[in-house]
Amino acid sequence: DNIRISSGPEILRSYFSELLHTNRNNLAELLSDRHLRFSTLYMLKSDIKGSGLRDSLPAVYKQALELSEALSEAETADTAPSRRRSSTFGRYAGTRLSGRNRAGKKAKPVDEMLADPSSAQALGWIVRTGWDGDMPEEHYERLMERCTALLLVLLKDRSVLPDVADVIFERHRQGKLVHNLVWAFFEAHDRESLYLIAQRLCSPDRRDAALARKLLCFIPGTDDVSADGHSQYFSVLEWLSVNMPYIHFTGESMQMCPKPVFCAVSHEGRYLCTQVSADSGKPEIPSGGPEAERLERFRRLDGSQKRLLADVSCALFMQDKRRWESWIRLPLGEQLESALSMLGGSG
Repeated sequence: DNIRISSGPEILRSYFSELLHTNRNNLAELLSDRHLRFSTLYMLKSDIKGSGLRDSLPAVYKQALELSEALSEAETADTAPSRRRSSTFGRYAGTRLSGRNRAGKKAKPVDEMLADPSSAQALGWIVRTGWDGDMPEEHYERLMERCTALLLVLLKDRSVLPDVADVIFERHRQGKLVHNLVWAFFEAHDRESLYLIAQRLCSPDRRDAALARKLLCFIPGTDDVSADGHSQYFSVLEWLSVNMPYIHFTGESMQMCPKPVFCAVSHEGRYLCTQVSADSGKPEIPSGGPEAERLERFRRLDGSQKRLLADVSCALFMQDKRRWESWIRLPLGEQLESALSMLGGSG
């Protein structure tokens, strides 16, 4: 890794060739080092294959190379996500390769490889160690985006979200596109990951704070570009502490519109004070019970009435749960009257 970073790919390959002929055992040990980065392994993939050392690699490194080759061979050129999971990234699990790869050998389908439980470990290593700024190839960048999306969206491995957040903000500071990574980040549908974005509001780099505000635009007050970063951060934390159970992901992306709203708050969830599905925004309640009946009546209200009751119900629940338990059992008409009374009679 140090040779690649300090001297570049050609010196790295020369060093590989020298060790191959003078100290093959030492070379094998270096390629098995637990601190090795995927970016270095990828740069040496042809040399490793030609030297016959591939089979001596640790299983996770070997599988990482196999996955990266399979994804590179996949006959899909369009990488721009469309709504929800119908994007190229979302379809990759079902993309089977052509009968033979470029070397003329029978190719193993991507979906078959991803069915292997150990593929998550290999993809995780790729995502954690492969995002290096000194890898200029556009093809490599697309490969990393695909691996990241597969891990987050298909395999549901959320452990790499902190790493992906770091990459998003680092690439943004460098003036590079982050559209596909942002899409994959939000398609993980992990509400807790919003804290990873919120902490960038305190960054001394204005570009970090600007991107954080853009990604958190669904939170009130984040549109104030003149606000102190730390004050804005604590305001966002307070808002999240109240609304976290009611947040769901919209599926909007930077590819769809210039000002995507990545998340929304469910009025139904806030009204019932019940957690909603992060995917659909629907309250997670049993069917046929009193909550389902309340929800059915609530859905007949107009938008302004829904917002009013949702706001009052949520506030009352936070302030006095016993009082809320009595209030939520009232007929809707009485709830609306009391809600207006609590707000001083304003509608």
